[in-house]
Amino acid sequence: TCPATLKKIGDYAFYGQGDVGLSNIVFNDGLEEIGSSAFVQNERITNVAFPSSLKKIGDHAFATYLSSTNQFMITWSEGLEEIGDSAFVGCYIKGALELPSTVKRIGDYAFCTPTSSHCAITSVKLPASLEYFGNAAFFYGYGIKNLSLGTTNSNPHFLVENNMLFSADKKILYWVPSDAAVANNTDGLAIPEGVEELGPHSLSDVRYIDDGVTLPSTLKTIGKDAFHYNLNIRSIVIPDSVTTIGEEAFMMMEKLSSIKFGKGITE
Repeated sequence: TCPATLKKIGDYAFYGQGDVGLSNIVFNDGLEEIGSSAFVQNERITNVAFPSSLKKIGDHAFATYLSSTNQFMITWSEGLEEIGDSAFVGCYIKGALELPSTVKRIGDYAFCTPTSSHCAITSVKLPASLEYFGNAAFFYGYGIKNLSLGTTNSNPHFLVENNMLFSADKKILYWVPSDAAVANNTDGLAIPEGVEELGPHSLSDVRYIDDGVTLPSTLKTIGKDAFHYNLNIRSIVIPDSVTTIGEEAFMMMEKLSSIKFGKGITE
């Protein structure tokens, strides 16, 4: 049990205790921050409850890189504002993930699943307060079908439509969950007209799309890592409107056998 006066758990405080260290921790009311890598590689901790005073969970705070099917249970409280980069990498979170309505930042790779492990999240509800959605926040999240945003889909920065996360003006596609096509009852994935940019890892996990991905005629930029590590897409037709393709955009696409480049590509 943390002392009642504790405000912050320091960086690397309980780093690397593996399967022989802490099995339980009770966070105190008044705790405001859990530092970076504070509980990295603590395989025995599988249940945490965060107090309403907690504002920030640091980078890699609860990350684990060992394959596990021991459910990691989280009791969230309103008040949390920031989830750091890779904060819950490898944590076997099961079922629906609904984040507190106060969260403003979800870091890069925050809920990423290592390739040696398995994802058990089935749906994600993002908070209406969200201001930053990290690159590859749910990377390798096979099994995630449904995506929603707040209770009214009202946010000045983001919009969710057909289980896809866009910028509020729908010009940037940030993320498509792996099983969105299943949730939408379609055999393909059509990125809507008006989208101008595919963000990093936006299409990395998409699967169950026998009819492939259709890119819009308005698309200008395929961002860095946009399709990186997609193991399911077999062919891509890039429209003439695209001028820029980022680094590693098609890296490690094991089933990609056909790609048709448009006439407008300059870099």
